Amino acid sequence: MTSTPPTASDQRATVVAGFLGWTLDAFDFFLVVMTLTAIAKEFGKSDAAIALSITLTLAFRPVGAFIFGLLADRYGRKLPLMIDLVFYSLVEVLTGLARTTPRSSCCAHCSASAWARNGAWARRW
Repeated sequence: MTSTPPTASDQRATVVAGFLGWTLDAFDFFLVVMTLTAIAKEFGKSDAAIALSITLTLAFRPVGAFIFGLLADRYGRKLPLMIDLVFYSLVEVLTGLARTTPRSSCCAHCSASAWARNGAWARRW
């Protein structure tokens, strides 16, 4: 099977897309950190509880990279990426519909969101 090597233009587009994806992801995290007190007040939680959820999200990111990276190596890149994006979208929609933040659902969101978010990164490189 013969394939043509990527052109310099393709390589630049890949780097720009990866950088923009990373930038938006970092922007999302910094927005949460900058508004931590307002978020805690809105949900009736302490700043420490919200900070813990942020910490858990960051801690679970390598888990998602590992899981979806293994799946991508085993089944190819396309199917795990589609599963990952649907899973991530579903978790984000359900998070937006949440009315309360019990510890268990907060931890579940953090881990699921982090798995999915870093699952996408595992296949980009």
